[in-house]
Amino acid sequence: MNRRIQKVELLKSNFGKMQNHARLLIAREEFSPAKTQLEEIRQYLPSRKNPNQERGYNAMVRLLELKQKNYTKAIESFTKADPNDPYVWYYQALAYEGAGDTKSAMALYRKVSDWNQLDATGHSIVSQRTLTRRSELAKLPK
Repeated sequence: MNRRIQKVELLKSNFGKMQNHARLLIAREEFSPAKTQLEEIRQYLPSRKNPNQERGYNAMVRLLELKQKNYTKAIESFTKADPNDPYVWYYQALAYEGAGDTKSAMALYRKVSDWNQLDATGHSIVSQRTLTRRSELAKLPK
C-alpha cells in the first residue's frame, strides 16, 4: 500500500481522536500544534464528504481564532456557522466582546439566555456562562 493511502486510512480510523486532540491543544493554548493538527484534518475532509465532520472542523477553527484573539476572523467565521445554535451565538458573542462591540455581544448573550428550546444541547452548555457574561457586561459603564 502506498504511503498516501496508508495516511488516509489512518486518518479515517483516528478522526475523532484527532478532533479531540486539536480541541485539547486549543484549550491548552498550544496554538502551533493545534494549527498543525487542524491542517491534517482539513486535508482529510474532502475524502470523507461528511458534513458533521466538516462542521466539527469549522467549529474548531473558529474556536482557535477566538482563543488567539483574532476577533475579526472569528466573527467572520461565526457568520458561516449554524445560525440557529445557541452554542454558536455564545462564542460569537465572545468574539464581539473581544473586538470591543459590547452592543452586539449583549444582543447575542440576551438571545442565548432567552432561548427556550429544550432540544438544544449547546444551550445547556453555555446558558450559565451567558448569564454571567450578561451580568458582567451590564456592570460596565456605558
